[in-house]
Amino acid sequence: MNFLSIYNFPDEQLISIQNLSDVEMTISDAYIDNDSQGGTFTLAFSPVTLGPWETTAAAVSFNCPEICLEYPNPISDTNILHIINDDPTESDYQIELWTGF
Repeated sequence: MNFLSIYNFPDEQLISIQNLSDVEMTISDAYIDNDSQGGTFTLAFSPVTLGPWETTAAAVSFNCPEICLEYPNPISDTNILHIINDDPTESDYQIELWTGF
């Protein structure tokens, strides 16, 4: 996901989370660890159980006090949205978060 925020004008985007199976899936947590580059990603999410093929949404926003360039860093596990669920094949679904112009 790519965001753009300058001078405290936040950018917010909705992500859709869909259960692509024929059994219930529980999403127990979702989180983002920010790096120290100046901007901040935030997440509005509540745990949920999705029935087969059901969809829910979560809001991700980014705010920067001036001009920020952010990128995901797998080594420090920053700027990556983690969606923790009970799917045995992918229990930590990850979405990389970027900023740019």
